[in-house]
Amino acid sequence: MAKTYMFRVMGNDQYKVMRIDDKLPKGKRYEEYDIDLKGSDWLCSCPGFMYRKKCKHIKFLVSQLMDKGGILDFQHQGDYDKLFEAAKNQKL
Repeated sequence: MAKTYMFRVMGNDQYKVMRIDDKLPKGKRYEEYDIDLKGSDWLCSCPGFMYRKKCKHIKFLVSQLMDKGGILDFQHQGDYDKLFEAAKNQKL
């Protein structure tokens, strides 16, 4: 497995995207980015967005929301919170 992306709903049009990259050394495998999809000016906290104003994290998130027809119920029930914590605690 190379890169894995997951997202979590934080609030109204606000999300976190987690990236796990198995090819990177331990301690650098895990990254988490804040994404804001409010209005027409979408934002991501990743370094790539700062330079290009486009990023794969927003593209991933929008594709997931479009494919699923919106937010999935299990995201509101805490399953993603448990998954995010498990990934963080493994010190990826």
